[in-house]
Amino acid sequence: MKFICLLFTLLICACANQKSVVAKNQQTDIPNNSNNKIVNKKADANGKVIWKSNFSETEKINGQTIPKGWKSKGTSSGVPETKFSVINDKDGTPVLHMLSEKGIGGLMVELKNVDLNKSPIMRWKWKTIVLPKNGDGRKPELGDQACEIYVISGSLFSQKCVAYTWETDTPKNASQSFSVFLGAFKAKWFCVRNKTDGLNKWYVEERNVAKDFKDTYDFVPDEVAVMVFCKADKTKTKSESEIAFIEFLKQ
Repeated sequence: MKFICLLFTLLICACANQKSVVAKNQQTDIPNNSNNKIVNKKADANGKVIWKSNFSETEKINGQTIPKGWKSKGTSSGVPETKFSVINDKDGTPVLHMLSEKGIGGLMVELKNVDLNKSPIMRWKWKTIVLPKNGDGRKPELGDQACEIYVISGSLFSQKCVAYTWETDTPKNASQSFSVFLGAFKAKWFCVRNKTDGLNKWYVEERNVAKDFKDTYDFVPDEVAVMVFCKADKTKTKSESEIAFIEFLKQ
């Protein structure tokens, strides 16, 4: 399964004027002193976790310490690139740190053994440190987010994505679809968090990604990739966030 980085930049930056709709999501607040244990294994004791990235394995690429197996994507010529690094949280847990200063960029990983028909649930833990001032995914000229997580399916000439975003001014539970290249490349984002949720506070989210694909595109992919973004190129401001883990589970 091959993905072209330019296409994702276009998908995320070329938000057309589409009608916003409301989508349900599941959210769980986790306090800052959470003792959740994050481990690196294919399945947990109950056999529910099929794939997980907790950023415990890293590699150095172009001077940046990034998660092993993840690749830089979604950059744009002439625009500063988002900086990625794996650092330790206060409790020593490795986390993916993302910083964008008037820039754009993402990291992508192709998942192995993840069929959304069998493992429909994505769960992740994230927090924001700086939100892009006036960022609003509903407006293309202000479409910056401190953190976006895309789940992507398709091939060179037909790609479809769903995304979960931490916005600034966009209302929670809002969603919007957009496409480029005459509909060959389509995406739909869902606003999970915004500025009302505060900064420097960890949240764990859980989402039925298979249902979102089915509701949006009328199919459920059996092969996907995950891409994380941090952007501030539209507002010419600053975005900063962290992710502690991303995992896919059986229902």
